[in-house]
Amino acid sequence: MMKQWTVRVIPALALAAALGACSDSALAPEPRDAAAGVDANGAGSGLARAFLSVSAGLGFTCGTTLDGAAYCWGENGSGQLGTGDFDARAVPARVAGVPAALAASTGAAHACALTAAGEVYCWGDNSAGQLGDGTTSGSASPVRVRRPAGVRFVSVTTGAVHGCGLATDRATYCWGDNSAGQLGDGTLNGSSVPVRVQAPAGAVFRSVRSGDGAAHTCAVGAAGAAWCWGDNSYGQLGTGAAGAPSTVPVRVAGGVRFTAVAGSGLGHTCAVSTAAQAYCWGDNSNGQLGDGTTVPRPLPTAVLSTRRYASVETGWFHSCGSTFLSGAYCWGDANGGKLGNGTASGFTAAPVAVTASQGFGQMDPGADHSCARRVDGAAYCWGQGFSGQLGDGQSTNSAVPVRVANPGSTPAASRAAGAGRAQARDGVAEWCRARAARGAAVICA
Repeated sequence: MMKQWTVRVIPALALAAALGACSDSALAPEPRDAAAGVDANGAGSGLARAFLSVSAGLGFTCGTTLDGAAYCWGENGSGQLGTGDFDARAVPARVAGVPAALAASTGAAHACALTAAGEVYCWGDNSAGQLGDGTTSGSASPVRVRRPAGVRFVSVTTGAVHGCGLATDRATYCWGDNSAGQLGDGTLNGSSVPVRVQAPAGAVFRSVRSGDGAAHTCAVGAAGAAWCWGDNSYGQLGTGAAGAPSTVPVRVAGGVRFTAVAGSGLGHTCAVSTAAQAYCWGDNSNGQLGDGTTVPRPLPTAVLSTRRYASVETGWFHSCGSTFLSGAYCWGDANGGKLGNGTASGFTAAPVAVTASQGFGQMDPGADHSCARRVDGAAYCWGQGFSGQLGDGQSTNSAVPVRVANPGSTPAASRAAGAGRAQARDGVAEWCRARAARGAAVICA
């Protein structure tokens, strides 16, 4: 998964002071800390390159830093790293051509970034028009989303093969694949440029989210109501029944008021309530709803926990959340180590603590790995690392968090991903096969 980040523009000096006040000594030691690397000038990356956000996709990861740069690492077969080539990287590589990046979001094989000017740039696979530039030609370098006249975006989110943006007037626009109605415009017609979501009368969305495995999109309204649209094969729209997709937003049932809805997983959705309780619904075949069972739930169901959650996010078959006081927790599919608790197989249907995660804030689980940003701006990833998506200069798995190398680390470290290239997958094809295997009505080439 990250899938969308609504960004408050904070003065750089104030944010730098806040980050600088966070001391590593106040946090639990890392179980395996990768070499942080050096920047192109041979010096430490410094506060300016502290991460503001991280987003884990299918075999790759992207993030933005305090100095307004976007970086990506991992698999790059579709150009999803935005580096202008198709070479995998095991440490963060700078995305060229995105001015003043505030946040990045990853899909199955593409990524997008929001800029301070309210523009969105995307790169990677474009087979369904998910780059939003009016074409279906892929690009290994960022291209600008063709936003409607007068529209300025304040957030961006990416699904597996589509993207959405929330505008300053709270209108929502989506683009790309629409085979399950995930664009929300009342049709099943895909679009290579943004189309306006048909929001219900009186509904004012304050946040919009999708996820790197998702063919559905969700939003939270001003009064705490949640709305979803798109694929509903597993009950992930939260209406009380699985089945036909919805081409327009439908209200999540159950009466729970939410502060935020998570980036959507392959077939499930999670959210945080106004009481700081985590809820999930939809597919539960791997325990990804965290309710202690593997029973699918078409309505919001409380995660089995008494902890107060600040945020919760969804991967393909697992979920993770950060708490206010007790670190980070994950639940669901554990294969490859993506729960971060030292286990690399099986699943758990209830939250388990991520190793040494005190201080983890913003989190984002992806398809086979997970990442988090610590309060001091350091980024950590865990799970499968076959293409360098953990960012620690290696191409091996880790069942506990490892520190992502400093953005701008030496090119020699980047080549460490080469050993993992043979295991790399075509992101869109892998996503389509995974959906078909779970019973979704899709046809994969």
